[in-house]
Amino acid sequence: MSYSGHLRGIGQIFLFPHDTQLGQVRMSGNAIKKLKDDDAHQMFDSNQAFMAALKIQAIGNLSSTIKEIERKVLSQVKMREAFELLQTIPGIGNILGLTIMLEVGDISRFVKVGCYSSAEYM
Repeated sequence: MSYSGHLRGIGQIFLFPHDTQLGQVRMSGNAIKKLKDDDAHQMFDSNQAFMAALKIQAIGNLSSTIKEIERKVLSQVKMREAFELLQTIPGIGNILGLTIMLEVGDISRFVKVGCYSSAEYM
């Protein structure tokens, strides 16, 4: 199952109002990413706690793997000056900026902005 699949799976337990041992709970995706196994056991009865704890572990493992991949990529590829401005756009960090840069290649092949958005070269 993918990283987002695990977030969606745990979201079925945490994202929507749900009766728990602590009353009704609603959590954001970012709050879910910060949960620990013990949190699930404090919030839910045994079966739900078991499933939530498994999802929390999977999210933790995938987060660690993503960080390792990002470190490896960042050690091998450097952002070209023409693309640094991308990182000033909210939501575009190092990895997405590098991805765009690597997919675009030579930006000068696009005569004007409209050419980039329509994939026209001239």
